[in-house]
Amino acid sequence: IGAPKSILVSETAARKLWPGEDPIGKRAGIWQGGFDDGATVVGIVGDVRYHTIDSLPLADVYLPYAQSPVGRMMIFVHTSRGDPLALTPAVRRVVSGLVPGLPVFDVQSMATRAAVATAQARFSAFLLSLFAATALALAAIGIYGVMSFMVTQRTREIGIRMALGADRARVQRMVITEGLWLATAGAALGVGAAFGVTRILRSLLFDVKPGDPATYVSIVALLAVAAAIASWVPARRASKVEPTEALRAG
Repeated sequence: IGAPKSILVSETAARKLWPGEDPIGKRAGIWQGGFDDGATVVGIVGDVRYHTIDSLPLADVYLPYAQSPVGRMMIFVHTSRGDPLALTPAVRRVVSGLVPGLPVFDVQSMATRAAVATAQARFSAFLLSLFAATALALAAIGIYGVMSFMVTQRTREIGIRMALGADRARVQRMVITEGLWLATAGAALGVGAAFGVTRILRSLLFDVKPGDPATYVSIVALLAVAAAIASWVPARRASKVEPTEALRAG
């Protein structure tokens, strides 16, 4: 109290207010908590996300409690082992000894607070994962159905190929390759649509850009594996076609 008014700023605030400059020693106007005439920046602290619905950190300013007291405050106690809530009685005694009659309430572990703060985001992520798994299963079933229909329609052709010397491995490769081409066309359309949709889901992404290349490569690879598995069963059935039976069926 009585010392020159000073503040701490977050990394985002430092970049926005003084881009390319050292903010230490700069003056900033706060216009709250008695800091209307401004204060001097004495330090930079890491960014903090207060809301899980927005993955972008905000520009924050921290005022010293002695120069800008508030009616309530939060105390964080670090424990090295055991149940952190077991220290609640001891914390109450220490606070009561410092400020008699000051109530201590809303005591929770950091794990509980983090779980409550991220509950909505985790539930949304679970639903999206469930829908994505369902979509992947439907895509695999669709590819399987199309390839099965194709094998049935091309039974005569496959029989002729095998009668002319095509072995089972070649027939299987042919069917699986056509299934992968089908999946590739669908993946190309899906990736194009995903670039637009992911902008809407930006709030659920943490430290991941909507156009993250690794994510798209992983998804395409997963779809390729699903398409190969879905095409393998019809390909295996096609390779077992007997040339004489196929020609007779045609």
